[in-house]
Amino acid sequence: MTPRRWAVLGVLAALVVAGAVVAWRLGAESDPFEAYCAEVTEHQQPLGEVLSDGEDSTGFLDALPAFRQLADAAPRDIRDEWAIVVERIEGLEAAVAEASVDPATYDRADLPEGVTEEDRQRIDAAANALSAPESRTAFSAVAQHARDVCHTPLYL
Repeated sequence: MTPRRWAVLGVLAALVVAGAVVAWRLGAESDPFEAYCAEVTEHQQPLGEVLSDGEDSTGFLDALPAFRQLADAAPRDIRDEWAIVVERIEGLEAAVAEASVDPATYDRADLPEGVTEEDRQRIDAAANALSAPESRTAFSAVAQHARDVCHTPLYL
């Protein structure tokens, strides 16, 4: 091999090493959990306020915008659980909106005027999906993840 080829190979090797070092440093500086944990901290107080009434479905509906932001920021290892939480709350939100009822005053035993039995069944199905074991497990997982990874409760 000629000295010129050795020089070219040396330059290429140096560029590869420099690129690897830069990529490693950028990866170290952009911790995937950092942004998520910042979101958890930002939403902790507001979530505590809307969920303080025993985590009923109305509180979950009020928490949905924050949950969507947390789901968007979630690291890969907890995205599936966040997807379940958001999907189930969105299902209840859609059922309530379709029936044109106020979730805070809705009483399934005394249906408001204009709410059909079909509407009640859709709302019941969505509420049941929200309280199903899979949903409770997902919510428990995202809450535990916030405590374990971010060292912050999801809500106060």
